[in-house]
Order: sequence, then structure tokens, then C-alpha cells
Amino acid sequence: MLTTKRSACVVIGAVLCCPSFLIAWQGPFNLTEAHNPDGDYNPDLSQDSAGNLHLTYMGKYTGKWRVFHRIRTNAGQWLDPNEAAVSNNSDPFNVHSKIDTQDNLHVVWSVGGNVGFGLAGTDVFHRKRAANGSWNAAVNLSQSNNAASLIPDVAITSTGQIFVA
Repeated sequence: MLTTKRSACVVIGAVLCCPSFLIAWQGPFNLTEAHNPDGDYNPDLSQDSAGNLHLTYMGKYTGKWRVFHRIRTNAGQWLDPNEAAVSNNSDPFNVHSKIDTQDNLHVVWSVGGNVGFGLAGTDVFHRKRAANGSWNAAVNLSQSNNAASLIPDVAITSTGQIFVA
């Protein structure tokens, strides 16, 4: 899968490959709201064991930046986006996600400071979406007071251990 930002939308295209040659290019296909004048950013894709794609990205809705999640079923249907995170105090940014060995989606992002430029008080948050579709509460992993926690990433080992950096 290849993603790019084009015309303030998250756009996706797929390359279908055989072991030795390229078959076809599919797309591009707008995955986010084209009417968002502020754009949608930080697309991240993961695939679960059933072959469903999980897209997370930042988008602005009703005046606030939020983290959204959208699923492409293994049958090729894109489901409506749902909100994965919003902050009452500051806008989320630097969104990343991965799926663990139990098909739970782990989403991490930064919030605070003056949005991403190394300013004190920026925190890293984590939220899990269970395989059944339920979300747990967002957890502040860094609880920075006079420090900056920026550009988080999540890694999951083959045994299911979750690491956030």
C-alpha cells in the first residue's frame, strides 16, 4: 500500500504484485473528507489477521483536530471513519498505529505544547481498539511537566509485547 497527501485529503493507491512483476495499479481513492480545508495528515496503515486494513490519520472536524480510524474490509469496502482521539486542551499530532497478535489496534499520538516543536508539556497518549471494535480510554504515557514527548511510534513483538517510543 502506498499513501500520500493530495488536495488536503489522505489518498491511497494499491500496487498488486506477483513475485516477479507488477500486475496493476489501483486508485487513487480519497479516504478522508475532501471538504476539510485544513487537510488530513499522518496516514498510517496496518493489516489485521483477517486481511482488513486499518487507517489512522489526523483530521479537523468541528474546529478541532482529532485522530480518526477507518477500516477497509477484506471484501474491499471502506467503512465510515470513527473518532479515535480528541483532546479538550490541545490538538493531537504525530499519529502512529500498529495491530498486535490478537488483532487489537494500538494508536499513539502527541498532544500539548504548541503542537510538535519540542515545547515543554507535550505528552504521548495511547489508546487501544479491541478486535471486537470497542475502544479503551486514552492513557497519557509520558505525563511530561517540563519536557517534550514528540513523534511517538509503537512496535509490537511476535509474542505480543507492546513498546512505545
